Amino acid sequence: MGRAIGSLDWTPEYIVPVPMKPSQARNRFEQLLQFGANHFDEDIEVALDGLGCIKEIENYKQKNPLERAEAIKGAFTSDFTWNGAKILLIDDVHTTGGTTNECVRVLTANGAGEVRVMTLAKDQRVFARKTCPACSRSMKIRVNHTTNVKFWGCSGYPTYCQNTEDSGT
Repeated sequence: MGRAIGSLDWTPEYIVPVPMKPSQARNRFEQLLQFGANHFDEDIEVALDGLGCIKEIENYKQKNPLERAEAIKGAFTSDFTWNGAKILLIDDVHTTGGTTNECVRVLTANGAGEVRVMTLAKDQRVFARKTCPACSRSMKIRVNHTTNVKFWGCSGYPTYCQNTEDSGT
């Protein structure tokens, strides 16, 4: 991550991670950003407390994009006055953009001049890889929309391959 930030053609003044939920004590980006700081410009300040989360959102991952965008409104706050600063917002996963959009809105409302976003993954499926034992296609997490139960389904499911497995969640 540090090398990626160091290779940007744009230099932020601050790096601000998407904050943890109020129920979580550990900032998942702290060690990563401290280690990464060795690879980017020393004038870049890491502001781990640049944003705060003040609202728990139940079942956020199960919501569709519109429900997420509505639920996340008002979830973040910033005690900083950014004075036109360039900010790089860091998030782990960019699924629908609801979280990052709300964080950008809060940063801008508090005076950020420009906010760009860097995420580590497009969605959470990249963190779990599984190969279908029946046909060797990749498998992915699917949801039974009737029961709202998650399961692993072959990427060929249901047309080419019927193989499914319990997701364990």
